Amino acid sequence: MSAIMRFKDLLTPALQRKLDQIADKRPVLQAMGGAAVSVAERAFTDTSLRLSPWAPKKDGSKATLKGQDVVLARSLLSMPPSADMIEVGSDRDYARAQNFGYTPRNLPARPFFPIAQDGNVLAAVEKA
Repeated sequence: MSAIMRFKDLLTPALQRKLDQIADKRPVLQAMGGAAVSVAERAFTDTSLRLSPWAPKKDGSKATLKGQDVVLARSLLSMPPSADMIEVGSDRDYARAQNFGYTPRNLPARPFFPIAQDGNVLAAVEKA
């Protein structure tokens, strides 16, 4: 996959303690992955679900959903969980550049995924 986020180390200590009490964590992890994918898909059209506002286009106009973004939104998926981790992401080559930006090509970040590189999770996912 071209852009993968792992939930393994993104849990709050309180949630980790609760999860530690569950013998088979896979159903909980699968639900977490599903929530993250759902928020990411909706973030393409619902600006309140983005970690930060999208940078404007080169001409200064508002960045909007276009054909390539529709394909990216539909490519998001959650992999089957392991005993202690779930991976969610996209198989599109440009997913990471879209979400985090790509300095060598001067592409600004237009985040759609609800988890930042530093591990911060969007409140909508934490509540789900």
